[in-house]
Amino acid sequence: MVRPSALPDLTGLAATVVLFAALLYLENMRIEVPVAASRYGGLRTKIPFKFLYVSNVPVILVSALLADIHIFSRLAWARLNPDNSNPWFNLIAMYRATEAGLEPLPGCLVYYLSPPSGIMAVMEDPLRFVVHALTFIALSVAFSIAWVETSGMDPRSQAQQLVDAQLVVPGFRRSARVLASLLERYIPVLTIVSGLVVGLIAVLSNLFGVLGTGIGLLLMIDIILQYQGLIMQERILEMYPALRRLVGR
Repeated sequence: MVRPSALPDLTGLAATVVLFAALLYLENMRIEVPVAASRYGGLRTKIPFKFLYVSNVPVILVSALLADIHIFSRLAWARLNPDNSNPWFNLIAMYRATEAGLEPLPGCLVYYLSPPSGIMAVMEDPLRFVVHALTFIALSVAFSIAWVETSGMDPRSQAQQLVDAQLVVPGFRRSARVLASLLERYIPVLTIVSGLVVGLIAVLSNLFGVLGTGIGLLLMIDIILQYQGLIMQERILEMYPALRRLVGR
């Protein structure tokens, strides 16, 4: 017979396996844009864009932002409102001391920005989970858009990189503006959808107690796939030495 104390561990382990499989599937999803290399006589190939276009960067930024909010609110509460007597400050943060540390009290902003610890906590206060989940996902989408625009992953930058590499999309003129208009059909949608998906994964992983958190699993899968790609590339170059001239090796 399974002891009641072991049930949360089994739930977390099962959620970890399911989430790992889902992330592995999503990480391998691609949207491919056909291109031709003009410098090599119009050699046809495809440029793959990941479904999780922004990877786990937005979730890391959202987690860092919420962590900073909790740290500064605790510092300010200890100095300005240690007895929860200030009605204006209580709208931002109220705490009570427990054996595990300071715990936010219901009714303040920090309480609703804190993730509920487990399914039972969600059943006791579903509003807290809804507010936290919507806030986390909305911030994840916002950071996704900001990251794409500032990191050179936007349609204009990607189009310019294709032009600089002398790659053209069959049926379109070799122009950065034309290619950017084509990529705008895909990249903005991928940006929003990937930010939404990774934000939802992070929320669900916290809810079900996933081992290593959803961010850790996504980062691990990214690293594994990168090493897999490097190994496959080296093996192909060893099998076909003529390809080294094409890739500049």
